[in-house]
Amino acid sequence: KEGLVSIQDLSSQRIIDLVQPNPDDNLLDICAAPGGKSLAIAISRKCRLISNDKSKIRLKLLENEIVRLKDHLVTMPKITNFNPLIPKQLNSLFNLANDGFDYIILDAPCSGSGIQRRRPEVPWTKTRQQLETLVTTQSKLLDACWKILKNKGILIYCTCSIFYNEGEGQVMKFLER
Repeated sequence: KEGLVSIQDLSSQRIIDLVQPNPDDNLLDICAAPGGKSLAIAISRKCRLISNDKSKIRLKLLENEIVRLKDHLVTMPKITNFNPLIPKQLNSLFNLANDGFDYIILDAPCSGSGIQRRRPEVPWTKTRQQLETLVTTQSKLLDACWKILKNKGILIYCTCSIFYNEGEGQVMKFLER
């Protein structure tokens, strides 16, 4: 209750080792809710942190955690509710940074195939069409992030999927584009 402990998977928190912002850097967690990565950054790094998610319901979880952890935060995240796949809303995100973001963390929506040990039902929750839609959404999100990333900025892409098309394959296609 006092914010002394937060339970997170180690693998999802390893991303924090990759993010070394300066206090003046703009960092965007673009699909942030429920907020584990944003809060790990906010507890340990001083920067201009924007935690965005298109889901107001999921953002409420993040807002509740900010209240619980407020005494331990080095950075207070700015919460935004934009859909980066809508050009006007992506532009609104871009306008929150000075000429783009220094860091963008894209923990993209995915099949969840990598969390089967905790949720064994996952392999049976998505149809082939839903998986194809997820891969397309991931691709569009990567392209959207690229548009608002500062020159020489760092884009971190991750999923909790073990499927090639959502991980390495997605990154390879992005680099080709």
